[in-house]
Amino acid sequence: CHCLKISNKSPEMAAHPLLTELRALLKKEGVEAFIIPSADAHQSEYVSACDERRAFMSGFDGSAGTAVVTLTDARLWTDGRYFLQAEKQLYPGWTLMKQGSPGVPSLTEWLAQNTTGLIGIDPSVYSINGYLALCNQFSHGGKKGQDKVKSISPNPADGLWKNRPNRPANPITIHEIRWAGVSCKDKIKVLFEQMRTHDADLLIISALDEVAYLLNLRGSDIAYNPVFYGYVILSIPPPSSCSASAPQEEKGKSFCPQATFYVNLSQIDEAVQKHLNGNQVNLRPISKLSEDIRKLNTRKAWLDSGKCSVWLSELCGKAAVMHKDTPLGMMKAVKNDAELKGIIEAHEADAAALCRFFLWLETQIEASKSDSKVELNEWVLSEKVEEFRKHGSKYFVAPSFATISSFGQNGAVIHYKPSEKSALKVNDQGVYLLDSGGQYCCGGTTDCTRTMHLGTPSEFEKRCFTRVLQGHIALATVVFPEGTPGPKLDALARIPLWMDGLEYRHGTGHGVGSYLNVHEGPHGISASTSNKGIETTGLCPGMLVTNEPGYYKNGHFGMRIENMMLVTEAKTSQPQSERKFFKFQVICYAPLQKKMMDISIMTKKEVEWVNAYHAECWKRLKPRVTNELSVLKWLQEATSPIVFDG
Repeated sequence: CHCLKISNKSPEMAAHPLLTELRALLKKEGVEAFIIPSADAHQSEYVSACDERRAFMSGFDGSAGTAVVTLTDARLWTDGRYFLQAEKQLYPGWTLMKQGSPGVPSLTEWLAQNTTGLIGIDPSVYSINGYLALCNQFSHGGKKGQDKVKSISPNPADGLWKNRPNRPANPITIHEIRWAGVSCKDKIKVLFEQMRTHDADLLIISALDEVAYLLNLRGSDIAYNPVFYGYVILSIPPPSSCSASAPQEEKGKSFCPQATFYVNLSQIDEAVQKHLNGNQVNLRPISKLSEDIRKLNTRKAWLDSGKCSVWLSELCGKAAVMHKDTPLGMMKAVKNDAELKGIIEAHEADAAALCRFFLWLETQIEASKSDSKVELNEWVLSEKVEEFRKHGSKYFVAPSFATISSFGQNGAVIHYKPSEKSALKVNDQGVYLLDSGGQYCCGGTTDCTRTMHLGTPSEFEKRCFTRVLQGHIALATVVFPEGTPGPKLDALARIPLWMDGLEYRHGTGHGVGSYLNVHEGPHGISASTSNKGIETTGLCPGMLVTNEPGYYKNGHFGMRIENMMLVTEAKTSQPQSERKFFKFQVICYAPLQKKMMDISIMTKKEVEWVNAYHAECWKRLKPRVTNELSVLKWLQEATSPIVFDG
């Protein structure tokens, strides 16, 4: 069965008290069920503590998942990355729904099968796409799905949340043009042109990474993501409103095209104010957003239905609403030359920091054999790798996500986060997985995973690692035609694992921002069919995407190899003038552990790829560690060629 009931040791024990309290509130609202998504008002994947309602109610704090509480039931849907974590974290009275597993209904299907009354949502955090899917599920037999869904505000969970954290409002900084490459003013110009093309007089930008990208600003309101809370509103009045006859004092004010940034004004200093003024961006308190939108008398509003909330749609009143991706997704995804320069700088510095860390780790493991005072655990290692990054580059700002530092059986928990109190000790008797990254203000966001054994790996461990490596190489070396979306390439990374009856329950690759979110769309590489953007977005030059196949043996170990790749144009032996071909360039330069490789099942071409990759690592990193003799020696050994005897 792929539905798991979470209960206390004694099945007679009552469900968690929060469920009882929430159900009492639902009865007062006249709804049978209430949906609790993981997103905030901006549809963020990662949210600040004040928006972690799903975690507060259910106990599960993974980054992906949706909860449903009915008057008699409580269920959580999440994907394969989090099955083990959710089983451990969910409060009593909850049932885990293993999303994507055979026989497991979707959230909307389950609601249709198990409820007859009203479904409650908080419109401020529920996406337009989510709302439309919910309504469509209940639109049959002449009934309107909208009649089944009730907006509830304020969120009933908030009334139960004692000592709820305050919303962050940290200082906002300028992302320098030398790293951004394109001015805020020029980006806004592109959007105004697209608005005219689509005959829209209002564009609401809600996604926090898009707001930061558009304005060339960065912040720290959400951990690991250099973003801040705010909205950008672009409005175009009818042509007659900005005619030559308009009074001179009114031109450039309320009649001509306006770009307005809504934010907590306490976050804006004089330098940022000057930056916004120079790019012709108005500044307004975020508290005035709803009032201002209602006053605009909009004719046709443009809202990205995957990134805007139902609440924003409601603010547009009777205006026609166009549900369409904005150009910002692709503008942000395709990196320009200035961004790529900073990205390469960040990845080289990041890889050098990892090399220093790996040398330190090997040295400490050896020392621990004769000195009982040397204690290593998952938490210590996660802190240490951040320290090496911090001291390794003047551009380093913070980690790009919570470091996954997992040893032995914890490696099988795909998104494991070590805690200081419960971290496992690390020794030379098991497999260690490190998935970590950094935010660099030069424009780089890094994400790299390495799996290693600090002693002698078993033959089975080596074989599993090598199958993961073969899948990684197959994807890294593919040449594909223009217009190919990532999902069409996904199986390449899985085929070597399938040959041994192995599989992994997560996507193979995701887009990455430029000193922005570590997970970025609209492209990606995955077998999942739930993300329509990934399925329809062709990979093209300038895009970054990760390559991260893995294998996880429950109770024993986890293995994953992750590199960042840049899409570039490929030169083929038979050029086709009517269609271009693309390839990947690996831009992560941390060596792979050679003793984990089973050379006997590798082909000559695969070994040659490893050797060529390590030669590039040596070339890139040698200048950065030349004055550190011990690191240089470690790097030289780690990147020395493998001899192929096959």
